Amino acid sequence: MRLFVTGATGFVGRALVGAALQRGLHVRCMMRPKSRELGGPLRDRAELAPGTLPEAPGLELQLAGCDAIVHLASPRRERASHGETFERVIIEGTERLCAAAKTARVERLLFASVVGASADSELPLLAAKAAAESIVRRAPLASTLFRLGWAYGSGDRLLSRLVRAGLRSPIVPVAGDLDARVQPLSVGDAVSGLLNALTRPETHGQTYAVAGSVRFPYRDVLDVVADALPRRTRWVRLGPAMMRVPGPGPLEGADVDADALPFARDCGVELTPLATGVAALVRELQHEAA
Repeated sequence: MRLFVTGATGFVGRALVGAALQRGLHVRCMMRPKSRELGGPLRDRAELAPGTLPEAPGLELQLAGCDAIVHLASPRRERASHGETFERVIIEGTERLCAAAKTARVERLLFASVVGASADSELPLLAAKAAAESIVRRAPLASTLFRLGWAYGSGDRLLSRLVRAGLRSPIVPVAGDLDARVQPLSVGDAVSGLLNALTRPETHGQTYAVAGSVRFPYRDVLDVVADALPRRTRWVRLGPAMMRVPGPGPLEGADVDADALPFARDCGVELTPLATGVAALVRELQHEAA
């Protein structure tokens, strides 16, 4: 199978590309020509399609010969001066990709949305993702929508930072609402489910929440991390006056009750318990630091 991946240099994208290559899939990654974020081993094994989604020339030609698309591209924040707005990248980019897929006769599309996506949301990212979902649903493709929650693993922007900080110091600052309820999911579980869905017709036309099976208060996640670290760790919550000081906190809009069981069932994933996944992450980061 030939796979076209947007957002390949992001956290989930890198994990998906690596897993797809391990499965023997041919992977073509859309990425900026000068980007080095994919990593040497992955760059050497994947085919690179230079460009960004809103403006890549000849998108139909880049899609030629591909059997499926995994559309992960999404800016973390808007940068209007660089042309990176949610409207342009998420909505217009998705519309352009779907049109090009039709021309190139690509029949399968997996779209990565986000937990909490809603046209009524006051958060611009969630509203833009909902608009892109509508575009995908209308496209003449066998599509599946995945609403991603908090995926963790080496290189993520939250749990990895907590673990690395805990390995360096017994006192770690944290930000955010400690009572916010979150559903962390191993990124390995997330990408396994997406790749499994490529060959599962029962996932066509479905929308899945990609999240952990258990909701935890954020403070309980911190306890799980502390238990996995090799020494006693004290978390110090930053007060309002200190919020500009960098400190990991739960994602905005993360406090959403997501039913992860349909994803696990239909996409053939046995969800990793949080304590097991965090312990594996600690061992991996310890090895990297050695």
